[in-house]
Amino acid sequence: MPPRYITGPDAMLGGLDIILSLTPEETELLGADARQLSASFHELLLTLTHLRREGLLAPEETEDRAVIAEYYRESLVALARTLQPRLAGTVDAAIRAHAERGGTIADLTRALDVPRSTAQSRRKVVTTAPPSPWEMWAATPNKNPDTNTQESR
Repeated sequence: MPPRYITGPDAMLGGLDIILSLTPEETELLGADARQLSASFHELLLTLTHLRREGLLAPEETEDRAVIAEYYRESLVALARTLQPRLAGTVDAAIRAHAERGGTIADLTRALDVPRSTAQSRRKVVTTAPPSPWEMWAATPNKNPDTNTQESR
């Protein structure tokens, strides 16, 4: 099911609500990751608004170094420590699964929207190496490489 959007005065803050719905099975498979990823996605959207509005993350009138540092810390944790490795691991897991199921280089080229040589090289890099911790995270229910333990359900 695609996301649902509520805009304008019906949205909680009067702008945009994004509603992502999951089945019970999807919820079970994702566990706590669903909440963490949605919170990080929210931080991504907020970071984009700050950068697009002001070109910076902390309010311009703020001179307090601790306040400025906290703005950047929250954004970078969400983007660099949470979203980026999970996205990379998920892409690698999808490339590996595609290859294991007989997907062609031509199909991968179209899916990644890259030249054939790039798709071929990317697939070779992924499939000739063992799965990374984040690739295993993507393919394993409730597994978090940050803690190396199964998360509680």
